[in-house]
Amino acid sequence: MKNLSFRFNIQILRTISQVLFFALSLLLVGSNRTVGTVLFALVFFIGVFFCGWVCPFGSLQEWIGKLGDMLKIKKRRLPQKFQRIFQITRYVIFALFIYKIFYAPLRARATFGEILTEGFSNVTVAALVILMVILVLSLFIHRPFCNYFCEKGASYGLFSVLRIFSLKKDASKCVNCRKCDKNCPMNVEISRTNFVRHPNCINCFQCMGNCSRKAISYGIFKLSKSNTTSQTKIYKCACAGRRSFAMPPSGTS
Repeated sequence: MKNLSFRFNIQILRTISQVLFFALSLLLVGSNRTVGTVLFALVFFIGVFFCGWVCPFGSLQEWIGKLGDMLKIKKRRLPQKFQRIFQITRYVIFALFIYKIFYAPLRARATFGEILTEGFSNVTVAALVILMVILVLSLFIHRPFCNYFCEKGASYGLFSVLRIFSLKKDASKCVNCRKCDKNCPMNVEISRTNFVRHPNCINCFQCMGNCSRKAISYGIFKLSKSNTTSQTKIYKCACAGRRSFAMPPSGTS
């Protein structure tokens, strides 16, 4: 019951945060560099907090996804081998964005922001069509834009592997039921590591709330003294072939 209570409370708190920032995005015109700097700094402490708690476009996709659940529309997930390949796309888009050769109408998140702040006057038909396709896909796929196309999420994710706080799994309590993996909207394989420092983790805490064994908690990342360097594995991240260091489940080599 305590686990269900936590799950309910944390998701209520997250929904309040999402609604609040969604409303603020309607009131605040233009970008605020101070807010952006603060959110970026938070990445080094708690990871990609922005995507799971603040981003209006991410919230909208999530709400549409919940509408799909209410309509009994089954969510589709790619097999992990394809998931890793397709998640490379948002890093490719990020690289193109950095080098200023990214075609603007494909930036669905930016298009959504322009509609919120300026209306439809400066939005091209191509950009609007792509935005609508992304939103419709949200009925069938968890956060499709966040998973595969968002250049801002990619930039935050690159630095979030250095976060101080992260999700932790108690291997002694875990029975490898993989409920955490199945409930993760960002398709992170939480069951494969004791510390979740994946660049796609958005701190939604769905894994923690759905773990009936209470094997997942949240706290400061630190290497266990009982684990030697030889026991540390390098797990492949589900993006761009990057690698991140994570403690393996106890008993592995």
